[in-house]
Amino acid sequence: MAVSGGRTPVDLFEEVSKLKLDWSKVDLTLADERWLDVKHKDSNESLVKK
Repeated sequence: MAVSGGRTPVDLFEEVSKLKLDWSKVDLTLADERWLDVKHKDSNESLVKK
């Protein structure tokens, strides 16, 4: 699954997190990651990990 960054996919993440998925079979990538440290508040990677 490739997702855009920013606040756009937040609703999708919330809904998908409710599903009983075998995450070992899911590949997730960011389509437009910002060049920020993962600890930065605007990091898309940080948002996905939440």
